[in-house]
Amino acid sequence: MRRLTLLLPVSLLIAACHTALPVSAPAGAPAGSYPRSIDEAFQSARRDPNALRALLLDMPKGGDLHHHLTGAVYPEVLIQLASYEGLYVDVGSSSFQQCQGGSAGDASTSLPISAPTADCKACADASSCKNPLPQCTSGTKTLTGSFVPACCLCSDGKSYDAVVNALSMRGQPWGTLAAHDHFFAIFSKLGPAVQDTASLFAQLRQQASRENLLYIETMTSAARPQGEELNAFLARFFGGSSSPGAAFCQQLMAGPLTPAAISADGKAVLAAADALGRQAAAVMAGQLEKSSQLLGCDAHPDTPGCEVTVRRQIEMHRTLDPLYVCGEALLGFAASHADRRHIVGINIVAAEDAYVARIDYLAHMNLIGNLGRIYPDVGRALHAGELAEGLVPPNDLRFHVGAAVCTAGAQRIGHGVDITYEADSGQVLRAMTGKTGWCPSRAAGRVAVEINLVSNAQLLGVQGKEHPFPLYREAGVPVVLATDDPGIMRTSLTEQYRLAGLDYPQLRYADIRTLNRNSLEYSFLTGPSIWEDPGVYQRPVAACRAAAGGLDLDRCAGWAQNQGDNQGDKARVQVELERRLRAFESR
Repeated sequence: MRRLTLLLPVSLLIAACHTALPVSAPAGAPAGSYPRSIDEAFQSARRDPNALRALLLDMPKGGDLHHHLTGAVYPEVLIQLASYEGLYVDVGSSSFQQCQGGSAGDASTSLPISAPTADCKACADASSCKNPLPQCTSGTKTLTGSFVPACCLCSDGKSYDAVVNALSMRGQPWGTLAAHDHFFAIFSKLGPAVQDTASLFAQLRQQASRENLLYIETMTSAARPQGEELNAFLARFFGGSSSPGAAFCQQLMAGPLTPAAISADGKAVLAAADALGRQAAAVMAGQLEKSSQLLGCDAHPDTPGCEVTVRRQIEMHRTLDPLYVCGEALLGFAASHADRRHIVGINIVAAEDAYVARIDYLAHMNLIGNLGRIYPDVGRALHAGELAEGLVPPNDLRFHVGAAVCTAGAQRIGHGVDITYEADSGQVLRAMTGKTGWCPSRAAGRVAVEINLVSNAQLLGVQGKEHPFPLYREAGVPVVLATDDPGIMRTSLTEQYRLAGLDYPQLRYADIRTLNRNSLEYSFLTGPSIWEDPGVYQRPVAACRAAAGGLDLDRCAGWAQNQGDNQGDKARVQVELERRLRAFESR
């Protein structure tokens, strides 16, 4: 408590000084009053929440870096997909199933990707809706319940609404334990409705285009190709705790392990993971390619959504058995290493307050840190500190962010809500600004924090003055705004910016622009940045610098194209953001 008493006046003083600073012009912008004008427009709009929404919806946005694919899709879209794919819905649980032998009508009609609304496909035979199946055989499992074709929801508004409510936060009281539990229970209900990854990507790219968003970095599970490579990988884990795979995983989770200390058995496990990872990467890249085909990008590159770049992080699930988590991590790192352009990193997901997630937390951080030393080119963006007082015992609030930064070597932190409860919160913040004295084991470099304002309000009840968003900024930690699960949470990236504008009066438009640029600078997009001074954005790299020292967009565009030809995307997307920002700010 005494430490906070000393810190708070400093924070307030910094905030006051920050508010008084003049708004600087964008680098390389022509002289004139328009930077002041755009700030005046921002300050005027924030007096009316609706005007602020309109302004920020129109504002070009760089990236959404904390984004779960299956949670990003609105349940209305999932119902649409399910109706076209002949899936079933369990009326009792509102879960989707692939029922073998059931008749769900003709599933051959192509899905209307570009439709203005998610209009589901009515059943060809409406009589199937009157006689629910008491059982559903899905794969090797026989489920009991009351199963109707998903197309039945098209003609039954009450059932349709019930499924939408069950699969989203619509109507849930924010900040309650009921909302928290309702949210995490949703993912087990989605099943086959989220298996058509290419269609999900196409839908999300269309939505991103409507929001003027250029880049999505989304979390998904790794593809698991069947065949010899999968069998060779799994064979390393047969035989219980004495198997080479289990023994290697125990090493990875026990503490620091240098690549030089890996045994021959461990190297064989890595080789098997690499072979499977190459196959998984090829499948996952193909899904992104197919989303472009569904949008018709080759023939019509100006189609909304075609301009939106999507890259993937592979997730591991922290609530599962340690050996399973280790297998997910091995495959995730190997697949990202195999194709760094399309699979840009890894993450660890699921409820951080769950029992297994808590007791295995440090083991997971050791696992990720060790694999990060084996695969140093793979990005690490970790959920950490998605906790609040009362949700877990006090000791669990004391070390999660610090361990993710120092032990796992995270380059970005997702949420970080409990930072002020950390035992060494000041040192953790210093480490996140790139000062490594407290944490000598991590490589130099700043650690960005992904702030999810709606998510934290809905699931943790942390918002406004209670949220550490201003604390991170004042400490010099790079901050980005992100959505988390916009479909389930019924939100958008625009709404994150709007809430920041409404809740934090110290923000000027220049700060909004910095948050926006951060979302590309601290992304895992491959290739060099156009900026030499991340977080400041006044000094472009030499290849992009005008004679007067500002950003020469035309010159930079040519240089960025060359980077793209060499498998580097960051500069290309940054140039497009700057082009759009310059047009937006000069209106």
